[in-house]
Amino acid sequence: MSWREVTIRAPLDAIEQIQFNLFEMGVTGVWEEQDSLKVYFPDDSEWPKLELVLRVMIEKWHKPPDQSASIEVAILDDISWATKYQQDYRATRLGSYFFLIPLWDRGKISSHDRFAIYLEPGQAFGTGLHASTQLALRMIERWASSIQNAGDKTAIDVGTGTGILAIALDRLNAKTILGIDNDPVAVEVAQKNIEENDCARIQLSTEELKSIEGQFDLVVSNILLETHLALMGEYDRILKRDGILILSGLLVNQLRETEDAFRRNGFKPLMRMMSQEWLSISLSKDRGGNL
Repeated sequence: MSWREVTIRAPLDAIEQIQFNLFEMGVTGVWEEQDSLKVYFPDDSEWPKLELVLRVMIEKWHKPPDQSASIEVAILDDISWATKYQQDYRATRLGSYFFLIPLWDRGKISSHDRFAIYLEPGQAFGTGLHASTQLALRMIERWASSIQNAGDKTAIDVGTGTGILAIALDRLNAKTILGIDNDPVAVEVAQKNIEENDCARIQLSTEELKSIEGQFDLVVSNILLETHLALMGEYDRILKRDGILILSGLLVNQLRETEDAFRRNGFKPLMRMMSQEWLSISLSKDRGGNL
């Protein structure tokens, strides 16, 4: 089978909304490269309809001369797709504790003194290369270093994607980790990665957050602002009184909107981390934990 490689270029303030629209279309893997997004579709009978939807979506952001948006399409065969995929996804250090190694490089690359995370992204969000994922990992590291013993702490990864954040929590010895994602393809990818990393403490579910019972010491969620705001009440319900909430997937210019909204709903901002245009924040319930 051949593939369609779609490159979308748009202003920074449009990129997040375009990503959201792509996820609404059922796209579960998006590569971000500075001012562009890359998405891959099978070159089958559905492609002409998908292309029309994409071009209509991008057209509304194209407002010359001040604002430009475009879409480019290339055809890749199975061989070039596999080669490009592996060229774009390489081993890298993440945060202070982790070393990301693609599955096809397992046994070829040493993690040295870091925790190895072996990953096959497949068609799931969370490759480990995106700034929002790296910020979430750094926040998790800070959480682990601020508590006496992660071994008696429970955690939930909301929108687990490839499972990378859940795997990181397992490496840091969290007692139990639940990863949830409403996309069955993502959960299938995450399950494979969890098995490859021998993470016995992680469980996965396709249930929505509102159906999850119990409370957690740590809630980490790397998704879009609109979804964070929609889930605010559920975050409050599942977070222990002295627990920590980590939000990622935010843009720097959304800081005030996010913190103000969560303050109004009984949360206290604790820490901010930024990388490029991306932002991650940690919060507690008012009079809750510290980070």
